[in-house]
Amino acid sequence: INIKQGEEKDWKASIRLLRALEAAQLPALSSYRIVIECCVAGNQPEQAFQVLQSCIAKGLVPTIYSFELVVSALGKRGQWRRVRQLVDLMKIRLGMTPSVQIYNSLLQSCSRAKEYIVAKQVLGEMRKDAVPDVRSFNAVISACANAGQWKDALQVLDQCHREPSVQPDIYSYTNANIENLTKYIKPYMDEMLSFLTYSFLIIKDTKMYVI
Repeated sequence: INIKQGEEKDWKASIRLLRALEAAQLPALSSYRIVIECCVAGNQPEQAFQVLQSCIAKGLVPTIYSFELVVSALGKRGQWRRVRQLVDLMKIRLGMTPSVQIYNSLLQSCSRAKEYIVAKQVLGEMRKDAVPDVRSFNAVISACANAGQWKDALQVLDQCHREPSVQPDIYSYTNANIENLTKYIKPYMDEMLSFLTYSFLIIKDTKMYVI
């Protein structure tokens, strides 16, 4: 496919060329990937979603990378239902295991849509396929906070503290709204103060801020 990858102005041209290749029964998996990249670069997540669907309809199996591109673009728009649809398609129809990045995109889209119940369910589901990282927990905490569910936000923050492979960061606390953390943070106050002190140290020799 003779389209420069990622150029915003080329997403419409790339789709036209792809349709021509489809009509001639010539498209390759790489053709769909490049068109998806063009759509994402052109801020067209719905078009990227449709191209991914077309790829699958032709009997091809998109790479994890292609899925990550589409779910990230959709997630930034808060289109959690679309992302949920793709995750289910990967697992049920294609037998693929979603990556941590894909799950995080789903969680972040739930956060933007204030779908805290779905976010908590996805976090539980994620544990069967991947190990949640701090961004996973932060997205769920944010979803709860955005929906005004502070008790749920604190519960997820507590889960984050109990997760062996995860270390809460400053966003874990701020996402849950510091005003609601007075009782909770007392046992972790020393840890938080140490973290904050380190975060705002000025390295004089290099004139850089560690943030």
